[in-house]
Amino acid sequence: MGGGIKRVCIISEKEIGLLFADFAYDEEKYGVIGIYYEDGYPLYCANKKMAHMLGYDDTNDLIEGISEKILDIIHPDDKAQVLQDIECDSREGSIYHSVHRMRKKDGIWIWTIDEGKVIKIQSGKMVLISMCSDMAEFIRRKDDLEKKIYTSDRMIKKMPGGCRNDTDYCYECECV
Repeated sequence: MGGGIKRVCIISEKEIGLLFADFAYDEEKYGVIGIYYEDGYPLYCANKKMAHMLGYDDTNDLIEGISEKILDIIHPDDKAQVLQDIECDSREGSIYHSVHRMRKKDGIWIWTIDEGKVIKIQSGKMVLISMCSDMAEFIRRKDDLEKKIYTSDRMIKKMPGGCRNDTDYCYECECV
């Protein structure tokens, strides 16, 4: 499968340079996952941060837990979009961006954002190296903000002389 999986994601200086140039790569902030750019997209590598983000003890645990099949941990409703995102341009140096859900070891789905780049490794194979972030905090804050907007909107509608139409707020108008 995939030419031999690395047990620890050892990214070469060249690969780090490519990530840093395009994405302001920060090893402490992002999980890194790499997949071979070939049928089935087998796992090439993953770093410890990625393993922890998905609830695994270490990279070996991650590799065993997903059986080297990265698409198996992508939410079924998101797979088509992820495949479209990563298949749009397979040339070396191409950049991709994807927002999707990934399954953690405990079965819980988390929203992630991936930014990656297609690179050629020493064997000559094409690999997609991605920086991955857990978007849970962003989603939580977005949901909280939507609830506050909903609550505010309902309060304004109930105020004497207060109404809201689709384009703006008005406080001294006749609501229809």
